[in-house]
Amino acid sequence: MKKVLLASTALVVSTGFAFADAHTGMSLSGGAVAGFQYDADADDEFVLHTEIDFNVVGSGESDNGLTFGASLDLDLDDTETTAEHSDLEIFVSGAFGTLTIGGVDQAPDPMGFSDVGFDGIGVDDNAEAFRAIGSANLHYSYESGPLTFGVSGSVADGDDSATGDYGVLVGYMAGGIDVQLGLAHDSEGNATLGADATAVSVGVKGSAGDISYSVFFHSADGDALEAQGYGGSLSFANGPMTYTVAAGATDVDGDDADFGVGFKYDLGGGLAVAGGVGSVGNLGEARTVADLGLTMDF
Repeated sequence: MKKVLLASTALVVSTGFAFADAHTGMSLSGGAVAGFQYDADADDEFVLHTEIDFNVVGSGESDNGLTFGASLDLDLDDTETTAEHSDLEIFVSGAFGTLTIGGVDQAPDPMGFSDVGFDGIGVDDNAEAFRAIGSANLHYSYESGPLTFGVSGSVADGDDSATGDYGVLVGYMAGGIDVQLGLAHDSEGNATLGADATAVSVGVKGSAGDISYSVFFHSADGDALEAQGYGGSLSFANGPMTYTVAAGATDVDGDDADFGVGFKYDLGGGLAVAGGVGSVGNLGEARTVADLGLTMDF
């Protein structure tokens, strides 16, 4: 089944190229990971994990200079027998910015800090849990020099529970430092935070020579719970090898701090070996986790 799906995808893409003219085109990109994962508290401590993620994009340009297109993700991992398609999006872009309709994330979703490992061991999960609450089917973004702006929301999607959800992201980059401010609102409430929940986030990313870093903080408030999450990562590149240390925490009762160390060795051409080890968990159930495997970018 997997081979049939991939062959069909390749046919669709190659057909798009064959019939494309000067104003249209199709592209296929993506990645894959494969390796061993370890969880000290799982029934099967060691598992072999594989996952692929392909992104199919069709794009064109109108006579008046507008860029337009559509995209979707094809995802498959070792727990599935058929691929799932997700993030179906249609976009139009021009001097006014970019308008995207479909399976979009809330605007603050890109905020956060780096995890470690070939597939991520989860150091950042608790600290970033509420940064992009709510749902969205419409996203607008605009860039002007060092300033970026994005706003998202749920509009006429047939689900009254999502009406009123929105997100905002503002970013400013100067001197190699990127500062981001985010706001997300869930009108019906997050399952953990309760009704009428709002999250405010602040993130800073930057680099200096071979060192790169990211720092993140967010505060969320709902009818049932108030929570704060914070964390950061620090990476050092030495030739093809990059070493990373990351830590995150929340003030939710019973949550333990999460931390991990990892590495990535770039073999060139989009292939790398990566791994990490650390302690993650929640509600007093911290556990040792680790992974080691390959990453591929196509």
